[in-house]
Amino acid sequence: MHKRLLNLLLALALVGCGSRNDIPAQNPPPPLTTPTAITGWAVTTTSVHLTWDPVPGARAYRVRIRSNYTETETLGTVSGNSMDTEGLTPFSTYFFTVRAERGSESSPYTQEFGLHTHLDISRFPAGDPDLLDIATWNIQHFPISGFDTVSHAGELLAAMNYDLLALQEIENPQSFQSMLDLAPSYQGILSSSAAYNVNLALVYNPEHITVIEYFDLFPDDILAFPRPALVAHVQFDGGTPFWVIAVHYKCCGDGYIDEDEYDDEELRRLNASKKLANWVEMFHPDEPVLILGDFNDLITDEDSRNVFTPFYDKDEEWFFGDMAIASDDNALWSYPSWPSHLDHILMSEEFAPIFARETASIGVLPLHHYFYGDFSEYEQTISDHLPLHMVLEPF
Repeated sequence: MHKRLLNLLLALALVGCGSRNDIPAQNPPPPLTTPTAITGWAVTTTSVHLTWDPVPGARAYRVRIRSNYTETETLGTVSGNSMDTEGLTPFSTYFFTVRAERGSESSPYTQEFGLHTHLDISRFPAGDPDLLDIATWNIQHFPISGFDTVSHAGELLAAMNYDLLALQEIENPQSFQSMLDLAPSYQGILSSSAAYNVNLALVYNPEHITVIEYFDLFPDDILAFPRPALVAHVQFDGGTPFWVIAVHYKCCGDGYIDEDEYDDEELRRLNASKKLANWVEMFHPDEPVLILGDFNDLITDEDSRNVFTPFYDKDEEWFFGDMAIASDDNALWSYPSWPSHLDHILMSEEFAPIFARETASIGVLPLHHYFYGDFSEYEQTISDHLPLHMVLEPF
């Protein structure tokens, strides 16, 4: 009896001591991978929404944030693959990174994803639908800061709601189109004949502006016009057609016209003025003409140094709408970093009666005030020039 019991217990013990290979192995979970397809959009002036593809095995996601003025810090953790954040600064750029987490294990962070909060358009002086809003804006080396420039400029354009803008220094056609995509009420005309691809463009609202024709002017005169003038014949709300000539004169120089130096910068600007005045007189002497853009010179210089004498010599035919701005040392000028006023709107005599009306106005737009870092951030993100904006009653 006892012997049988001992044998039974021994058999049971041997069964319990079987090989560990008989037990299925527990495979460790695969390592966490970095989240992909991070994207997002602004929801309001102070909030954004982020999303990314889920990572297999992740139990949480940690999101970090930084701006141009703050160090990287943890924004928070979420269990899902999206996050909403509030309390941000209006019209400011933020950069986000995300990593997957599982207990003490974590993946590498994603590359930074940047987006900016919306402009507070309640503070922005949008165009009047019953008046003709025209502006000139040198968007320096567009896009000088890539995504930041495109997104900010696109939202500014949309908020302006102007009828016609002359733009300078458009260097990337794809970015130009991306900017227009963010301001869908506009269409654009982009020149492609400028030296070093620093091209001119016209942006217009087809709801009010009809473009009859457009072309480059003086494309072979690289001395007077390193950026050929861009000409358009347009109508506002079916009214009297007028000509728009967008220009970007040669920059720099020493402030004096040296006629013995063929490539003297002031001489080149003077010759550009001569050619434009002669062209209008020859082909469109009795039609309304606007010449606007970055003229890279002062309209207040004394006669011996003034590159605009071809227009001043015919002062019964031409006038600068922004002369009062250029003559006022306390005014906001279009090139404040110098400071100087280099961007102008020149009009033929046909515009004089409507420019004299009380509804007419002209001024430099203080776009830098909409940036958290004021002009330093505006200059870094958009341009070293501010737009010059004019409002007129239509013909």
